[in-house]
Amino acid sequence: GEGLQNLYSRVRIPPSPPELIILIIVYKIVLVIFIFFCVGSCVQNKDFVIQEIQFNYLSKCADCDLLDVVEVIDGDTIITPIGKVRFYGVNTPEKGEKCFDLAKSETTRLANHRIKVEYGPRKTDRYGRLLAYVYTENGDSIDEFLISNGLGKAWTKDGQHKEYLMNLEKNSKNKKCLW
Repeated sequence: GEGLQNLYSRVRIPPSPPELIILIIVYKIVLVIFIFFCVGSCVQNKDFVIQEIQFNYLSKCADCDLLDVVEVIDGDTIITPIGKVRFYGVNTPEKGEKCFDLAKSETTRLANHRIKVEYGPRKTDRYGRLLAYVYTENGDSIDEFLISNGLGKAWTKDGQHKEYLMNLEKNSKNKKCLW
């Protein structure tokens, strides 16, 4: 009796199918809760989280020129076959400044291998770079993305989208990286 009872208490009996289903559901719920709470505090660059935004005002630049990307210099400058393109609507950190690497890597990711450009009221800057609002190949504004994620500040001097981008910066909820 007692020895057999002791043996049964040490033997692990596998859960029945209904118990197994419940365990799997509980496991998935715990995993989802962990991921949900971890995203806000566990992700890259000292708690800075890149948020995919819903592009709206500057979305889908249908009639814009499509250019190949040769190289990404920094968060707001790209080399194309027709020359350097400086983003018209945003100013991102320079090398050595906080969030430079993150701004550059996000521009690289979004630009991928091709961009669309919409020229502003001035064709070039004082360094001879082309000035353009820059969009992904799908037509989503990279300027808008960088500002919304606190990786750059809106250009305030001129441009057809100046007011929109300045308001976007002011209302951005994710300004952890602005320098």
